[in-house]
Amino acid sequence: MRGILPPGYNAIDLPRAHGVAHQSIANALTSALEMGTLYDWAAAAPGRHEYQGRGPVYAVAAGGERIVVRRVRHGGMLAPITGDLFTGSTRAPHELDVSLRLLAGGVRTPAVLAYAVYPAGVAGLLRRVDVVTREISSGLDLARAIQAGPESTERIWGAVTELLASLTRVGAVHPDLNARNIIIAGSGADTPVAWVIDVDRIHFARPGDPSVAAANRRRLERSAAKLGLQ
Repeated sequence: MRGILPPGYNAIDLPRAHGVAHQSIANALTSALEMGTLYDWAAAAPGRHEYQGRGPVYAVAAGGERIVVRRVRHGGMLAPITGDLFTGSTRAPHELDVSLRLLAGGVRTPAVLAYAVYPAGVAGLLRRVDVVTREISSGLDLARAIQAGPESTERIWGAVTELLASLTRVGAVHPDLNARNIIIAGSGADTPVAWVIDVDRIHFARPGDPSVAAANRRRLERSAAKLGLQ
């Protein structure tokens, strides 16, 4: 269920899609949805930039914004079977709520600007979903940032430490925190800044709880060790 719309967001209700969009891009995305899915629209948009995640992710211009459109996909062992099909209402509304809560608490994360849900499967009992976030310009994931600029490693880890501290302040537990969903913007003479993405699985504990800091750090350290970043 979509629930109460956050301030500044419009509902999208079309025959083949429903969701929400920030007012700054609502008209552009509604027009795109009248022709198909947001993901297909972004994949074919002139001037698009492609990122790699669980599948291709596309950055495009819309309504004066630079946005990133991703098709939500399962992870884990069952991913080859379940792919991009979900049951129920999907986690997109939760991801929007988490994004807004993190931003309100001073955590650097790209704002979720929209999502669109599409019926799929027999009798429309399954769902596909696209999520739209604001693009982080000139950003690299943590692994690539360290590999690209080893001379900046200490400053990059300093930025990550600040990010982890901000997650602790708001009590945000990220069960999938890893070196691929921390984005580093700024390199060389610029001061690196760390952003957290893929926040749909975040849940909240008591703000400032040391167990939050320990859990997030443990997950990130495990990921960094696997990639040889430590």
